[in-house]
Amino acid sequence: MKITVEATACDLDKEMPARTYGITVDGESHEMDLCAPHAKPIEDLIEKARQAREQASAPAAKAVPPMQFNPPTPPPPRRSAARQTETPTPRKRAGGRRPKITSLAEIEAQKKTTQQDQD
Repeated sequence: MKITVEATACDLDKEMPARTYGITVDGESHEMDLCAPHAKPIEDLIEKARQAREQASAPAAKAVPPMQFNPPTPPPPRRSAARQTETPTPRKRAGGRRPKITSLAEIEAQKKTTQQDQD
């Protein structure tokens, strides 16, 4: 029985355990296996980049003055273009026309004339 064990050691001092880091600078890629002490500067840069990303995504709270209620002003009444150029028409008086007062004798006379017209 053959058992193969693979372990990653630091490229600089051959310490174990080590993690693999890939770095790209100006289009040139580098891959390194680093132990914790040698990887600390890279880990610090990664942490600073995370914090900067979080601060950029969460906007800072601004000091807002207390709200004041200002009621909206009502819009001016609308008028059609024709009404704006014409002079306003005079209004009728209240009450209007009064009914004609007729006596009983006049009503009886009207009935007789309508009956004679129908015959």
